[in-house]
Amino acid sequence: YRNGGGRIVWPAGSESFLANPVWVIPNTQYDLNGSTLFGTSATDGKAFETAYHNGSALVTNIGTAYESQVVKYARVFGGHIENVERAFNFQNFNMLSKVHDIEVYNARRFGVFDACFYAAFENCMHSGGTINSIPSFLFSSANNAITLKAITTTTEWCYHFSGGTTAVILSGCTTEGGTTAIKITGDCLGLVIDGHYAEAVKDFL
Repeated sequence: YRNGGGRIVWPAGSESFLANPVWVIPNTQYDLNGSTLFGTSATDGKAFETAYHNGSALVTNIGTAYESQVVKYARVFGGHIENVERAFNFQNFNMLSKVHDIEVYNARRFGVFDACFYAAFENCMHSGGTINSIPSFLFSSANNAITLKAITTTTEWCYHFSGGTTAVILSGCTTEGGTTAIKITGDCLGLVIDGHYAEAVKDFL
């Protein structure tokens, strides 16, 4: 576990209750293999959280210095998550790390992504459990070179980019219903929106 590596595969089509978040570490693939992970409600709990080995155990990297305890070359994919406050609680999720082919249902947030530059998100969905004061996707601090492709959100507030946004691409994404599609606070030095579909959204940008 010190350096990560390998592949964790859930039993095909299984159902698992999440008492605690799954630690996401470098160089590791998390293949949900068509399984469903359950929490208790849309206001409590996380499904996945970035982590590192502190010399004796795996611990969260949330709150560590930026660009330290970096989680790189990690992937989470291939399943369904529901009844959690957020599916992903990530910091320093960088350098070819990716979340793809994930459906999230009845959750306040798809995820919080802090300083997750050079990360990618593809073919994901989020619906249910949202409110208009909390974004589905929160990207904070150094949102650089992040790609979102074919992301479908039926939520009250879809995306919030804050703390510096550069070279972010949204390609073939959809936002349906709710109050806000995209909100940007802080510097924005490059945001590409390509082929976006929006329906019944009060404020797009």
